Amino acid sequence: MRAALGLRELNLKPVYYSDEDNLLQDFYIPVLENSVQYDRIAGYFSSNTLAVAARGIAALIKNGGKMRLITNVVLSAEDQAAIKEALRSREAEVLAEIENMEDELKKDHVRMLAWMVKKDLLQIKIAVVQRGIEHQKIGVLRDADGQRIVFSGSDNETGQGWLFNDEQFHVFCAWRLGDADHLQPDVKRFESLWNDNGRKVRVYDVSDAFARGFVKKAAQNNAEFAEISSRATEGVSFRLLVTGSSRVCKRQIQLRDIQEEAIEKWLSHDRRCLFEMATGTGKTFAALGCLERLLSDGNALISVISCPGSHMISQWRTDISAYGFRTSMVIADSTNSNWRDELGDAVRTMNSRANEALVVLTTHETFGASDFVEILQWADPKLFLIADEVHGMWTPERKRGFIDSYAFRLGLSATPRRWFDSTGTRELLEYFNCLGDEDAYTFTLEQAINTVNLDTGETYLTPYVYRPYFAELTSGELAEYEEKTTKITRAYHAASRNTERRKYFHLLCMERARIVKNASGKYLVVCNNYITG
Repeated sequence: MRAALGLRELNLKPVYYSDEDNLLQDFYIPVLENSVQYDRIAGYFSSNTLAVAARGIAALIKNGGKMRLITNVVLSAEDQAAIKEALRSREAEVLAEIENMEDELKKDHVRMLAWMVKKDLLQIKIAVVQRGIEHQKIGVLRDADGQRIVFSGSDNETGQGWLFNDEQFHVFCAWRLGDADHLQPDVKRFESLWNDNGRKVRVYDVSDAFARGFVKKAAQNNAEFAEISSRATEGVSFRLLVTGSSRVCKRQIQLRDIQEEAIEKWLSHDRRCLFEMATGTGKTFAALGCLERLLSDGNALISVISCPGSHMISQWRTDISAYGFRTSMVIADSTNSNWRDELGDAVRTMNSRANEALVVLTTHETFGASDFVEILQWADPKLFLIADEVHGMWTPERKRGFIDSYAFRLGLSATPRRWFDSTGTRELLEYFNCLGDEDAYTFTLEQAINTVNLDTGETYLTPYVYRPYFAELTSGELAEYEEKTTKITRAYHAASRNTERRKYFHLLCMERARIVKNASGKYLVVCNNYITG
């Protein structure tokens, strides 16, 4: 883990909005990574925040840091049990050392909560208000140089608060001109409460709070929470932010009528279908519309989007953002050497329900890789597959990725049927529940040119005339083409049995294609037709 920079080096913003910023990645984890002390007053605390901010919490501890927490009387049953056990056996060692702290936090945040309490790395006190609740939300962080920042706003110390809720908070820095007047009162307020010097708030060590019966079990749903919180706070009701649904998509675009038709076709077809739509007619946003419908059901979901190459991943990321999604994302391809660890961590986070939506962007090559498939098979949430240019995926290596675990499936292609591969075509159509002639949603090139877009009053694609012109290979190019073809024929059978020979086979195919692509006769044809009009 890299050395801490110091809070002053982070270029922190004065205010953060969850609608515009990634609160976890842009603020919470970086400030934790560069601090040695974290003091927090939170209306609600859940140990799942340790999982979602594992990198930052682990860095804080490796920096020699500690955390002090003042929280409300409501804790989950699991967190209560972990804290009580830790208080009973402080001297027991849960871990021999902390080198794998980040992984441990992600894997079992309840156990790590107990470990942090035992090691005195996390001190917890319970705030009790006679006729109300502790509802302040203040965080104070200090680095090794003594520099401090304070943040205060709406967010609680939960995975839900940092990842999904609509939150905002202000940040005040000791070195920024004019911030001291806001920072110092919150620093003093924390110390006053921690030392139980408040006027209307009593603060108890967590063990004392347990003994006095102040701590209440967190609810399983909103209705139960309303009843518990009413009893716990003598009639003052409030809402637990960690329960209920959260918005992961705030749509920014207007879908066309044919895109809405495609989505309805997919929904009515058991959410397994092919979109056979001409290039340029909006397959991508139609697919994202299907994803939006799934997420609106409120269930945890892992969506895998497989692309022909890494260059297409960038386009999908742009379209996902333009559509309005705010979900966790993992890039799993050759450009990211850590994708296996990142994907494994993300799946474990989803399994612990610390997150409700994950998008995995990958390439067709990685999609069929055994380690990619194995990691996804660990997932507890349902899986949704979006296969872009799906006709290119049904090769012996790539089709291994089409596992039964994908509950929801969508294939995208202007031409889903594979040339000279009737068996592969049938298998592909069967996987996407589209063996019947009317099963796929179809919008052909002819339809796109001749159908009027109801939104714009124009056709979906501009009419055009397609005129083929033929160019011949030179004698030298033809000889090279025939030579490559002979080598390809010899390499074909070996490619099915040996990975290295398969790479050689693909290389030969690309070299032969390059002969046609760069044929010198093309330039003469282009020049002649340009001159003659």
